[in-house]
Amino acid sequence: MKYKDFIQEYELARLKNPKLFSIGNDDIADAETVQKYQEYYGVSFAKSFVDFVGEIGGGYFGYILILSLDDNGVFNIKSKFTKEMIEGMDIFPVIDLETGDYIGYKIKNKTCTESLVVLNHDGKIKKELDVGFYELIVQLGIYNDISLLSM
Repeated sequence: MKYKDFIQEYELARLKNPKLFSIGNDDIADAETVQKYQEYYGVSFAKSFVDFVGEIGGGYFGYILILSLDDNGVFNIKSKFTKEMIEGMDIFPVIDLETGDYIGYKIKNKTCTESLVVLNHDGKIKKELDVGFYELIVQLGIYNDISLLSM
């Protein structure tokens, strides 16, 4: 799914069910903030995540919680994952499923790929996902289709 298609789907869902998106989100991230966080974690973020936090921010997106880059935000990624924690993993978590599990991007050569995985509560890969970030947040966040997470 391309970004513009995702935005159309999001806008349509927001019009149909505004309460689903009524919880305030953390602020959007500008290019300087993204750069600061990439330097902190020592990882280049996936374009899909950068586009999302640059347009929408972080926080509750329908039925899921997307971690933010807002230093003063309630859903800031640093409140869940320190630099040291990320250094010990080959995954960069960006979605908190609030079950102890997370969804994150695979990291290769200090760069987040567009490949997503589900991490269980101890940081081990539980499942590799066959969808991209935008498809994932539409299916899981807007339509609450948890079948993507089934083993």
